[in-house]
Amino acid sequence: MRDEILAGLKNAMERGSSVDDAVNSFINAGYNAMEVREAAKALTGDTTSTIISPQEPVTQKSKYPLPPSQSIPPPVISRPLQSQPRKKNMVLIVFLLLILFILVGAIIFVLVKGDAITEYLSSLSS
Repeated sequence: MRDEILAGLKNAMERGSSVDDAVNSFINAGYNAMEVREAAKALTGDTTSTIISPQEPVTQKSKYPLPPSQSIPPPVISRPLQSQPRKKNMVLIVFLLLILFILVGAIIFVLVKGDAITEYLSSLSS
């Protein structure tokens, strides 16, 4: 753990952060304050720095609060209820098929009984 903290402090200092800012950042991220201060002491070689003082309160607030230490269950991804649209679509399909069968039946009837239909219609007009 200490090697990780040392590497992180070095990286922060290489990017232009002060030792104090880097230490506060690690402490706010949840690292043990004493380990972070010891790593900073080893890194800077400073034995009188105010960073090492265990009474120093950390007042800087993290932009991103840490999640609670309890395990967080993974989010449940649920599909939207699609039973209503499917049911409506099924009713529409059945209705359209019924109309199609009625029209096809009517066409077949006219083709088969066309002569009888024309005779019947002509007898009505006379």
